[in-house]
Amino acid sequence: MYWMRRSLPPTILGLPRTTFAAACLLGFFILLSVTSLPYLSLTTDEPSHYRYGMRILKSDAGRFDDSVMPVSALNAFPAWLGEQLPDSRLSRGLRHFQVARLPTLLAAVVLGGVVFAWSRRLYGTSGGLLSLFLYAFDPNLLAHSRLITQDLFLAASIVLFLYLTWRFFRRRTLGRALAAAVVLGIAQTTKYTAVALFPLLALTALVYDLPRLVACLRRRRWGLLGRYLARTFLLAVLFLLVVTAIINVAFLREYTFRPLGEYEFRSGFFQTIQAWGRGIEGLRMPVPYPYVQGLDRVMAKERSGQGHGNSYLLGELRHPEGFSGYFLVAYVLKTPIATQLIFAVGLVLLIRRWSSARIRRKEQFLLVPLVVFLTYFNFIFHTQLGLRFVLMTYPMMHILSGRVGQAARGWPFGARAVTAAGLAAILLSTVSYHPDYLGYFNEIVWDRRTAYRYLADSNLDWGQSERSLRDFMASHPEAVLEPAELSAGEVIVRVNNLVGITENPGRYAHLRDDCLPISTIGHAYLLYQLPCGPEDQAGP
Repeated sequence: MYWMRRSLPPTILGLPRTTFAAACLLGFFILLSVTSLPYLSLTTDEPSHYRYGMRILKSDAGRFDDSVMPVSALNAFPAWLGEQLPDSRLSRGLRHFQVARLPTLLAAVVLGGVVFAWSRRLYGTSGGLLSLFLYAFDPNLLAHSRLITQDLFLAASIVLFLYLTWRFFRRRTLGRALAAAVVLGIAQTTKYTAVALFPLLALTALVYDLPRLVACLRRRRWGLLGRYLARTFLLAVLFLLVVTAIINVAFLREYTFRPLGEYEFRSGFFQTIQAWGRGIEGLRMPVPYPYVQGLDRVMAKERSGQGHGNSYLLGELRHPEGFSGYFLVAYVLKTPIATQLIFAVGLVLLIRRWSSARIRRKEQFLLVPLVVFLTYFNFIFHTQLGLRFVLMTYPMMHILSGRVGQAARGWPFGARAVTAAGLAAILLSTVSYHPDYLGYFNEIVWDRRTAYRYLADSNLDWGQSERSLRDFMASHPEAVLEPAELSAGEVIVRVNNLVGITENPGRYAHLRDDCLPISTIGHAYLLYQLPCGPEDQAGP
């Protein structure tokens, strides 16, 4: 690990050496993302997100889908701009769906910059570069950096908010508070998961200030405690005002201040609030109706399981309750093995220094949200449709892994060589899946034909392989796509239909239980040669 041990030249191509190294890593991230775009078909959710983004730009925030959000206007903006221009090569190019994916990539680059900046402040240059390397060659982040979806925007806004909050608590100025409040408001326009940032902010602030509050109570410094509570109250009001304003702007103030009694809630949570509010039905909600409507319906569907297929894990289907630990299993299978090991070493190094209050206060803005998100999604959340739901935890883990980069500077040559080998393994493992990072599984799933036995849905099959399927069928006209009756010859079956997420599980039980596909088509389709020969029999 040369860059962890020895100094680079002071400047490279006129840039400070650290800036140059970080730019190169982000450059590789952009290169891998952009070069894979031509092979990536529109995924299942992209059309609805794009459509809503275009509606926002045309001054209509009305919902046709419960989970679409205004942030998609960023993806639709190039096409909207193209519509305003005279017909030309430029205007037609701006309307191409691949161009609509580029704003997501820009958000991913910004997120990478935050990962580097935060890790560098915590662990120095070596830690920052290690964190950025793990980020730049993470197949899951690469997969979602190229889509017209919300998951990457959510991850970027959450991590940026946590970073700004960390900076605010280090030096409490009005400017830093406003910056954090603005990003918190922007986060609410990306995905409803961001609502969790409100209690997270309160919890993190309490944990951070608890020693000071306890000291005030013990010494009976009531004046100091009163001033602290007054400032906290004023900051809470400031945050709520800023966030409410941004939500109103994003949702075009559509039916803002609608009376509480006019809402028809579906979720138990909001129905309870409405019941408690009997007598104040005329209370007007200060946020747009589509914002509250979407949050209510997303919560209702998450509890009931309506609106999405079965959850699938390790060959088993469930609906609607899902699996405890689903995302932990997905993380183990879909994260490069060396990335997991480096993170584990970073946690060990952190635990060894846990007795230091300074260490705890410095990293709790990463640890508390990470624990909360992983606990909620693994043991409470029911909509288990893919690792993308916990995508925001990856940058947090990458930043915490920066402690390994800091420590490695003092390690002996053998330990540094092993770490360098791990980074090389991450690079090779990730690039080996180019251009289809959605289908990535690490080497635990050695035979890529068998990935469907472990996970499906957006972990493997999200509609990204339609182009690969068309190309294959054009060159193999004898192949049959999902015939009504299985017969001899080449048969192609989509993964989600094979395992029973979007199809009757019994339809392809013979293929699923007794046969092994001879190959995959873009990871999302499986090719079988029927009847199955001895070499194609499914193993245990």
